Amino acid sequence: MKKGFNLLTFLLIILSFGCGNQKSATGGPKDEVKPRILSISPNEFQSLSDRRIEVLFSKPMDRNTILAGFSSYPPIYKKKFKWLDGNTVLILINEDLEKDTNYFIGFSTSIKGHHNNELEQEYFYTFRNGELQNNKISGRLFYEKEEDKSFPARLILMTADSTDVSRKSVTNNNYSFDNLNDMDYYLLGYIDKNENGKLNRKTEPFAESHIPSQKIASIDLNFTYQDTVKPKIKTIKSISNNQIEILFSEEISKYDSLQIISADSLKFEVPIIAQVISEKKLFLLTEELADTTYLFRVTSLEDLKKNVSDVLKKDFKGSTKIDTIGPKILSSEPRTGSSVNSKQPEILITFDEIIIDGNVHASFIDVDNGYEIKPTISGYGSFEIQIKPQLMLKNYTTYKLIITTDTCDINNNSITEDFEVKIITIIKDL
Repeated sequence: MKKGFNLLTFLLIILSFGCGNQKSATGGPKDEVKPRILSISPNEFQSLSDRRIEVLFSKPMDRNTILAGFSSYPPIYKKKFKWLDGNTVLILINEDLEKDTNYFIGFSTSIKGHHNNELEQEYFYTFRNGELQNNKISGRLFYEKEEDKSFPARLILMTADSTDVSRKSVTNNNYSFDNLNDMDYYLLGYIDKNENGKLNRKTEPFAESHIPSQKIASIDLNFTYQDTVKPKIKTIKSISNNQIEILFSEEISKYDSLQIISADSLKFEVPIIAQVISEKKLFLLTEELADTTYLFRVTSLEDLKKNVSDVLKKDFKGSTKIDTIGPKILSSEPRTGSSVNSKQPEILITFDEIIIDGNVHASFIDVDNGYEIKPTISGYGSFEIQIKPQLMLKNYTTYKLIITTDTCDINNNSITEDFEVKIITIIKDL
């Protein structure tokens, strides 16, 4: 009996050691190192005439995932994946390739290693069949919000029918897709702020552009947020008895009609002399207002995101304050001292208030002999006035555009001193 007990005890001890060893063999730290592509043959931009591509990964791979993670444009339908070992796959192309065409071969992060780790990044390679194609699309990146510059921009280049050609992540303000085939493209860019690998148009900034076939295309991308909020009137301010400033909730692109109507029983409509949109503001010059309440009405008000408010109304109080301050000239384009390459250059003068028809007085003066040339003046009813000489200027000659103190605003307030813009005409290869 004692001998049987000892034998049973011995067997239990052996089994317990066996279970402990088995647990130790399957334990240990989890492999979190993502696989990478170490090399590809042939080298990028080389010929696919042998119709085979060999890819070396940094660690053993899950062979089944290569099927979904491989892409090509133009599409390669007849292909075979042959694993030479755990790390190396040979892609055999079993169809004729298009002549003088670049092939874009991609490997996505859905390709996984033996321990289920995704590929470290997407890889795209360009190969050729015949002559290498050299079309190019490039440009700059702009952002609605300054903070978005800190995120990588995800760019997807597609054919006109939305088939992926190439993808890349850009971390600076410039991008480029090189060695493209001669065809139409569609380019989509977005900031993947929630890092889920796809664009959410409701919450993430994006940009898109259709690009017709051309050798070199320069396309800037402006990353903006989708906006479905219609513009509203925030405030209306009577600056004086004939100047009104309206502030909207959004930058405005256009509108259909404006009205200012007295809020009393007479419903008298105040004539509007001039109207200017500047970003979120609308500036109006009107006939004289009274110290009473008015109703402002605007129809089909559209913001920069093409959101339209059909009809907006808001009351405001008129002012009897008389404007006694003269206008100021803020800038000229070109600036004084610049050269111009035209015999009839157009000088753009920017004022700080609306200037109405006939209120700018100016002339061009030949500095060498004092000869005066009368100007043509346009752009009245705005802040920006265009002035150009009626006669041809002489080449390699210095002129002064003089805007005199007769220049005034709607209330006959004049600029305080003459304003001069000196230019020299330099026109080569006449």
